[in-house]
Amino acid sequence: MVYLNIDFEEHQYEQGDAPDFNREQWLQTKDTLGLKFPNLPYLLDGSLKLTETNAIMKYIAHRYGPELLGGDAATIAKVEMVASVVGDLKGQVTMPCYTSGDRPAITANLLQKVKPIVNFLGEKKFLVGSDVTYVDFTLFEMCDLMNWISEGQLFEQNPSLERYYQRVKSLPRLSEYYADDERCMKRPFNNKVAKLNN
Repeated sequence: MVYLNIDFEEHQYEQGDAPDFNREQWLQTKDTLGLKFPNLPYLLDGSLKLTETNAIMKYIAHRYGPELLGGDAATIAKVEMVASVVGDLKGQVTMPCYTSGDRPAITANLLQKVKPIVNFLGEKKFLVGSDVTYVDFTLFEMCDLMNWISEGQLFEQNPSLERYYQRVKSLPRLSEYYADDERCMKRPFNNKVAKLNN
């Protein structure tokens, strides 16, 4: 939304501290919003009420920046393919942060699992070519998480991925937003209940 220069209001719900990790902030609100499938994140845009990350990202792209979906059928298909692969990677990296918290094991796994994405990226400017698409924002966020988990090994072992990350980070409006610690929450990556958190 920042990249597309869309005005928005963000609501964050904070999980309580240990030992019970209370979720009352969200639980008291979720059934009052008129969401068909109450979940985080959610988007309220006029009468439209959406949940699920991918549905929200695609809706925003369709409505405000269709170019973020890809230009032609082949590019759109590649964007969808890579979005699925990046989504799988996100699950494989995030879930162990909650279950085991074993940083060395998570690091070893993510360094292995990211290789096909790095190979697919090659030296392209963005994931599917010379134009940014919505999946670039997902991978950008994942790079932040994976580089933190791996304590810098992700970018040390994959310099082309670091160059890609810097390109996305320097996109118009995104660079200013990312530099603003008041507006852009960079950490924590995971909820308080996660065993690997910061």
